[in-house]
Amino acid sequence: MDARTTTRTSGLTRCSNRPKIKTRGRHQTEPPELIHEPPSSRPMPLRPEEPLPPRSGRPLLLSPEDQQRPPHHGGYKPEPSTWWTAQTRPASHQPGSKRTEPMKLSATVCCAILLIILILSGLILLLVHLSNRPNSPYFDISAATLNTANLDMGYSLNGDLAVVVNFTNPSKKSNVDFSYVMFELFFYNTLIATEHIEPFIVPKGMSMFTSFHLVSSQVPIEMTQSQELQLQLGNGPVLLNLRGTFHARSDLGSFMRYSYWLHTRCSISLNSPPSGYMRARRCITRR
Repeated sequence: MDARTTTRTSGLTRCSNRPKIKTRGRHQTEPPELIHEPPSSRPMPLRPEEPLPPRSGRPLLLSPEDQQRPPHHGGYKPEPSTWWTAQTRPASHQPGSKRTEPMKLSATVCCAILLIILILSGLILLLVHLSNRPNSPYFDISAATLNTANLDMGYSLNGDLAVVVNFTNPSKKSNVDFSYVMFELFFYNTLIATEHIEPFIVPKGMSMFTSFHLVSSQVPIEMTQSQELQLQLGNGPVLLNLRGTFHARSDLGSFMRYSYWLHTRCSISLNSPPSGYMRARRCITRR
């Protein structure tokens, strides 16, 4: 036996001692050896009649009672638990939702009807008020006479002013009831006399005259005002300011009464006493 034969024989012997590597190619004829695993961890094959478990994106949540329940013979069909069904039930399928929707609809309709009634009532009252709103009464000084005016000790004023005023009601639908009438007499900004008049009523479309006296007794005034009054009494005219505050009410019916306040401001120019008659006046009456 030559050297080549000896070398080939030794190579075959060396290869036979190595472990055999089994390939998984398509030319493999022998079945691969099965890996033995414990029976508990080996998955059991499904029978042809058993359907596969349903696939879903979210895993099923099972209660502890469902986990202990034995599997169904027809396949993997776990019954959902009561607590999961109650939580995942939509609100639209609840029994009380069908009752709530008609109640909400009826409440909305009632609110809309009440709102419409209120709006219409307000419009009707506004139209009635604008159509029957009385005009403001007119106030004017018909006559005024300065009977006396003198200064005691140079700063105490004594005076007597007789005034005749008239109230005119221009409204042809209602009378005007004057429940509060007060007049104040000023010399510049100093109050020198006040007078209240008893309540009276002016009929619709008519005028009413009333007279009163504004008497000043020992009213102290400032030194500059006393000097100005002495000049006016010596050379004339005497300037006085009359302010009036009235509370009037117009009755438009047994259920409609309209009350308001009136404020008048009058400037009076008079001669020196004893004649002391009125030379000019200017009155402005506002609400």
